[in-house]
Amino acid sequence: LTTPRANNLLPAGRKVSHAKGTTLQIDKKDWAKGCYLTVGLEGYHGAEGAYTVIECEGKLYGAPDRSPSYKTNAWEYITAAGGAVDHHYSFYFPITEELCDKPIEVKVMGMNDNLTNYGIRCFLCYANEAYKLANGDYSPIGTVYFKRFPFQLGYVFWTEICSRLLFLPDKTWGLVLQVVNIICLAFANVALVRISERLFKNKAVTFATAVMLILFSQSVIFSSFMYGTIPGFAFAVWAVYNFIAYIQDEKIKNLVLASILVTVAVWIKLNNLIFAVAMIIILVVHFLRGEYLKRFLSVCLMALIVFGAKNLPVIQYELRTGNDFGDGIPMVCWLSMGLGDSVFAPGWYDSQDTIALFDGPEDADYASDTAKERIKERIEYFKENPDKAYTFFKDKTYSQWNEPTFSSIWNNKVRGQYAPKVGYAKLVCGEGEEFTKNVMDVNVQFLYFGFMLSSAFMIFDKFKKKGIKDEFILIPTVIIGGFLYHLLFEAKSQYVLPYVVIMIPYCVWGTYRLTVYIRNFIKNR
Repeated sequence: LTTPRANNLLPAGRKVSHAKGTTLQIDKKDWAKGCYLTVGLEGYHGAEGAYTVIECEGKLYGAPDRSPSYKTNAWEYITAAGGAVDHHYSFYFPITEELCDKPIEVKVMGMNDNLTNYGIRCFLCYANEAYKLANGDYSPIGTVYFKRFPFQLGYVFWTEICSRLLFLPDKTWGLVLQVVNIICLAFANVALVRISERLFKNKAVTFATAVMLILFSQSVIFSSFMYGTIPGFAFAVWAVYNFIAYIQDEKIKNLVLASILVTVAVWIKLNNLIFAVAMIIILVVHFLRGEYLKRFLSVCLMALIVFGAKNLPVIQYELRTGNDFGDGIPMVCWLSMGLGDSVFAPGWYDSQDTIALFDGPEDADYASDTAKERIKERIEYFKENPDKAYTFFKDKTYSQWNEPTFSSIWNNKVRGQYAPKVGYAKLVCGEGEEFTKNVMDVNVQFLYFGFMLSSAFMIFDKFKKKGIKDEFILIPTVIIGGFLYHLLFEAKSQYVLPYVVIMIPYCVWGTYRLTVYIRNFIKNR
């Protein structure tokens, strides 16, 4: 057994009570130097209650790393109390070229007879793609992953830029990018405070918005996840701020800046296209109110910048590497996934769906036709079973919007770490997890209540003929767009986090309006 992890901290005297397994094969075209197989145990198996190895051609391979990390008693530090984590272990197996195109058996040994209802999920992952690109190694780019998901090259481009500007060494590459996430989140919060200041022009509302953003711990905890969500969100909210400034001040520089910022946001995270579309919708509404030529040109300018430059990261990687990434998995496949069942929740990501049908541009027609057929079957099923349709979309909505952690805690529990968790991290991911979730739940429910209040007051103002200014409806338009998109297409609770955060200024304003209304009502009795 290579890379053994046996030591005196492993549970002694325990026997294997059950076994699980699956078989897979890694295509040579998917392999890149440094890639690794992640074996995730989906469910509760007990603390140190399951271990995994892989076998290929009669040879066993151990996982040199795991999340949560293996317990150790290195002399420099106290032994970490990893026993608090009793579910969703992930084991990481380095994959060499010799293991490709051969059957690989994944073997799971369970220690607890009472905890056997957990699944096995396997993912082929690539290490430090952007770091390698910044140092002239283009091997990760040629894999089938980027032909399936070329839009992810925008985030790769962002991390490559960070690597080049910060001269990141290989070992601390990920840690520094997490710090960059925190900085981006701070800038996003500043933008939201500035937006509150511009929209509501009330010092109490602006101050309370800043306080609530600081107390909204989900986004801070989520910042350890190296993905495009946080940096893309930062560019998107600054685009919103400049767009609002343009609507209020009619300065073209703000519109150009908003267009550039939202385009960068789309590069980093394609879902931010919802922000761009919402801005264009508001510009069309603004155009219909008068000054037709000037406002029509503003619509054209933003659309030209956003959609004209949307694919630049992909194009530049095609030019640098000679690869043709095409358009990736057809959009209709994501709709098929969003209408289907998943092992996680209704409509959540499922790589076994139409994603498995697509290995490159040559498979686009086949994947698209198959997805359309599945959508047609699903619609017929919903027509014949309206009660099942209601339950499906209800549960899908709840699984995203009523999951108060938005996967922030889960992401920190299942991914690798640089050191044992201590302090707040240990509390959140250990013995204080349930308490933290309850606090988050209260926070989110109050946020939803405040946002609904603000919506009610905007409708009230409309009926009172006070009118609603165009800039006021931008963020609600973004939220509605995000809700509808993820109601139909692929779902995950982490995807709705940005929409929840941008509710905060409106939540504060709605609550403030309610307190003023109550105070005036009591005063006039």
